[in-house]
Amino acid sequence: MAEFDKARIDEALFGFLESIYFFERHEAKSFSLSWDEVYLLQMIYRSPGQSVSELAQKMKIKIFTISRMLRKTEEMDLIQRISSPKDKRSYHFFITERGVKKINEIEKYNYEVIVSQLKKMTNENSEFVLSILDHLGDILKIPQT
Repeated sequence: MAEFDKARIDEALFGFLESIYFFERHEAKSFSLSWDEVYLLQMIYRSPGQSVSELAQKMKIKIFTISRMLRKTEEMDLIQRISSPKDKRSYHFFITERGVKKINEIEKYNYEVIVSQLKKMTNENSEFVLSILDHLGDILKIPQT
C-alpha cells in the first residue's frame, strides 16, 4: 500500500474547505439562500412530499432548525406545505414553480462555473476531476442516508 504525506493531505483538505467556503458564500450572496437552504430545496425537489421529521432526519438536524428553514423558504414562495390527509397536524412539503426556477438558476450557475474550469484542462484531467466528484462521498466517508 502506498504511503501518503499527511501534510500534503492536510493542505489539500484545507484548500478544499477554503474553496467550498468561498463558493458557498458567493452562492448565498447571489441567490439569497444558504447552502443548507439550497440543499433543502434540492431534497424537496428530488423527493416531494416529505414531512418535517423526514427532512430533519435526512439532513441530520433538529426539528427546530429544519422548521425555521422551511418557514423561510416557504415565505420566499420556494416551497409549499400541504396538510397530510391522514393527520391534519402533519405537513408534507413540495417545491413551487418559483422554487423550481431558483433551483434551475443555481444549477445553471454551478454548471457554468464547473464547465468553465473543466474546459481549461485536458480531457483526461477533466474526466479525473469528475470521477473524484462522483466518489467524493466515499473518499470523505460521508454516511449516506
